[in-house]
Amino acid sequence: MFSGDLLGVDARGMIANQLVYFKNFLVCTGQAVMRIGTFSKAPAGFAVRSAGASLKQPVAMSSLDPQQTRPNLIGLFYGCLTVLIWSAFNVGSKIGTLDGFRAVDLMVLRFSVGGLVMLPILLFRGRIVPTAPWQLISVLFLAGPAFYLLLTTGFQYGPLSHGIVIGPCMSISVANLLLWKLDGERPTRQRILGICVMLAGLTLIGLEASTETGAAAEGQNILLGDLAFAASGGMYGGYTYLLGRWKMPPLQTAAMITVLSGLIMAPLYLALFEPPALATGKWVEQSVYQGLLGGALAFATFASTVSHLGAARATLFMALVPPTALVLAIPLIGDIPTGLQTAAICLGATGILLSMQTGRLRRRP
Repeated sequence: MFSGDLLGVDARGMIANQLVYFKNFLVCTGQAVMRIGTFSKAPAGFAVRSAGASLKQPVAMSSLDPQQTRPNLIGLFYGCLTVLIWSAFNVGSKIGTLDGFRAVDLMVLRFSVGGLVMLPILLFRGRIVPTAPWQLISVLFLAGPAFYLLLTTGFQYGPLSHGIVIGPCMSISVANLLLWKLDGERPTRQRILGICVMLAGLTLIGLEASTETGAAAEGQNILLGDLAFAASGGMYGGYTYLLGRWKMPPLQTAAMITVLSGLIMAPLYLALFEPPALATGKWVEQSVYQGLLGGALAFATFASTVSHLGAARATLFMALVPPTALVLAIPLIGDIPTGLQTAAICLGATGILLSMQTGRLRRRP
């Protein structure tokens, strides 16, 4: 892991400029999220101008209801906090691989520490989610240890900028494909446009990887990391689809997967693997990144976002994760993205935002 003190003066100036740009981007996106909710649910007192009204005549509009504004502000806070947690988790996973952790080490921390944190949710908010055995096996496979091993393998071999684009884009694309082919729900034009923009971002990632300088083995490692990111993203897209199809509660289901995976993988890890001889501080650091942030708090804060803003507006915050992770990576690991990587991240975030539409899908005739 590189310290921010090792960066040169030019790099520090670049960091300052990017932080300013990101702050403005965050504020504008937050305001856009609030406006989407305002116009999707027209509040009482919002006067619509009739066709014969004079253009100079002011439109009557009631003052903002404090009881309605407060939940929106709280939801906006939880949404931004979720973005920060998800972004820190992605950067922390890359830090773990740079520090010498293997994919299996990070996976065990994710489910053992996260399982301890999520256990109260499982005990006091529904216990084991009632499912058929084959349904339980399916969600454990798609969002459990196998998924996480692939994700951390991607961070071990591929750049961070690839992971924060390939994974989410593959997840959304696979979920929409399954909705279309299995449920007959055809995506609207806006969602198709979003998926096409995401594919353009993935194309730039592939172009950037093909022009990567260095040894052939390094190029092969990056390709392996990209394939791992794509596979894990596809698995999580399948999990997202099944979550909606089977109407499973997201928070309780995540708690169930985390706790059961920890109970299964912790004994196997201790029996089959030898933990790497790393400093205690690094183990504590990754326990926070993997178990506390990625394994527990992200689910809780996102659930709070949904409860205050609704699912449609809450999912819009996903578009902020790639640029936020990009900015966090600069001071934390000294990872300044290339021009192609920055363009790919911007396309990926835009595609995610377009694909997270609030309208219903069209049923296939």
